[in-house]
Amino acid sequence: PLKRLQHAMMELAAGSDAGPIAEAERRDELGDMARATNVFVTEIRRREQALRRAKDRADTALAELQKTQTDLIQAEKLASLGQLVAGVAHEINTPLGVALTTATLVGDEARRFREAAATGQLQRSVLQRFVERMTEGSQLLYANLTRAADLVQSFKQVAADQASGERRSFDMKEWLHDLLTSLGPMLRKKGHDVSVECPPDLTVDTYPGALAQVLTNLLTNAVSHAYDEGQAGRILIRVSQPQRDMLRI
Repeated sequence: PLKRLQHAMMELAAGSDAGPIAEAERRDELGDMARATNVFVTEIRRREQALRRAKDRADTALAELQKTQTDLIQAEKLASLGQLVAGVAHEINTPLGVALTTATLVGDEARRFREAAATGQLQRSVLQRFVERMTEGSQLLYANLTRAADLVQSFKQVAADQASGERRSFDMKEWLHDLLTSLGPMLRKKGHDVSVECPPDLTVDTYPGALAQVLTNLLTNAVSHAYDEGQAGRILIRVSQPQRDMLRI
């Protein structure tokens, strides 16, 4: 009986799926040992199952937390892109509006010139005025359409940075200009003056999307909470390079 008890206990110690020790039916000291072992093993298995259930719940909670984190990051990106789209619409509306008005005026001038030419009453002064207006109109069209194209390129780069999250090298001063252009409507709405002090030709190698999110949040907080309602303030972004491998903003 002692050898059978020893063998059964060794099987349990080896982690096998052996059932309860049969010697527990005895009414002597060996039976007491067997029953105690069965109770001990049963309790261990119960706790092991509870730990497994707790681990499963923890894994599920971790997966949900990771999904929530991903959703929050995505929502933050979408909010930033939404603000960017609003900035695009507002900023581009001005040069396009000027270009549209200029194109209409140029069309009217061309129509009057054509009518004068058709009647054979084309005077030198009319021709000179037409040339002047066409020159002025073409310059206005070129300047404003170029401005609109530059704005589109700036917004496109800012949006690409925020959406991709990739690392790249870029000129810090130009990048700040593009970022502030995208935030222009929000800043001008409150009447705040925003200025930048940044060394020229300062190239950095980092993650522009994440950096844009940080600065956007700081500027939004400053606009929303730094001043009383109706009070205009000054927001300064100063960039310096205290060491060769360090950037301070």
